[in-house]
Amino acid sequence: MDVLRLIEEQVFHLTRISDYKCNNMNCLKRGDASKNELIQLHPDVLMVHLKRFPAENWGMAERGKVHTRVSYPHQLNLDKFSCSAANSGHYKLKAVVLHEGPNAVEGHYKTVSQERGSWVLYNDTEVSC
Repeated sequence: MDVLRLIEEQVFHLTRISDYKCNNMNCLKRGDASKNELIQLHPDVLMVHLKRFPAENWGMAERGKVHTRVSYPHQLNLDKFSCSAANSGHYKLKAVVLHEGPNAVEGHYKTVSQERGSWVLYNDTEVSC
């Protein structure tokens, strides 16, 4: 599964509504409708957080985590989710935070970050290129 597909499905999905009633006093008709969400102004820095611990396990955090492998591009273009061309929705991947462990209670976090063109692993007191 790739991160752009996840963003499309979870954030900018098109919701179809059957038997929608128009509240406009001149209309008041029933029919099918749809809605979706678009970005009005892209942020300078985009942070994407993927939930790795299922909501149904909240309160029972030791029960597990989502292990689905997710790929992400080094370049991300979100312009097609814009409602205006006010600014660019082009982003470059700069860092990834990784959780290693079986659940929300146990585990360890590492960060991989791009520094001067090289990817660097930050693991507690160890830093390696």
